Amino acid sequence: MTEVGAGATIEEFVAALASDSPTPGGGSAAAAGVALGAALVAMSGRLTLARKRYRSVHAEMERIVADADEIRAGALTLIELDAAAYSGLLEAYRLPRASKAARSEAVAAAAWEASRVPALVGDLAIEVIDLASIVATKANPHVRSDAAAGAALARAASRICEMNIAANMGSVADRAARAELKRSCDRLRDGLARADSAADRVLVELRS
Repeated sequence: MTEVGAGATIEEFVAALASDSPTPGGGSAAAAGVALGAALVAMSGRLTLARKRYRSVHAEMERIVADADEIRAGALTLIELDAAAYSGLLEAYRLPRASKAARSEAVAAAAWEASRVPALVGDLAIEVIDLASIVATKANPHVRSDAAAGAALARAASRICEMNIAANMGSVADRAARAELKRSCDRLRDGLARADSAADRVLVELRS
């Protein structure tokens, strides 16, 4: 695994993604996308709070900014967690096939972790979409497109998360765990239309 710590620059992170190491990969990129989307939502909220003319929505924007900042911090921690989870799955697959039972147990546990982390990223992506949908409607009109951009980033991240969950949950042995992961995928698909609606709403405003 190419190490990308919390203090890595964007150039270092992108270089790690482009390297010949399988990690960090799409899951880490999705977590970064969620962090970027949350940052744009927070910025849009703050630029609304900075103008007295929007005081009627200040209380709501304060809550949204606080939530977006918390999501951003959480998403950043998941960049490394996703890379570590997938590295663990690769290690499990490399175990000797002669120890069939032990290998199967290790793969199942690692597959659960490699599915659980993108599910967590996906949950944060949905939160960003829902916050962005509010900000894109009520914020300072000059920054609503930034909020919608946050929703678009989160939408892309949610699709990546769905693919990663689908790729790994077949190796999860526990039936209840697989059902939980399937529900995560359903929630991710449900969020797509809300993300598109936020962008479409802003585009209509910009074109009018």
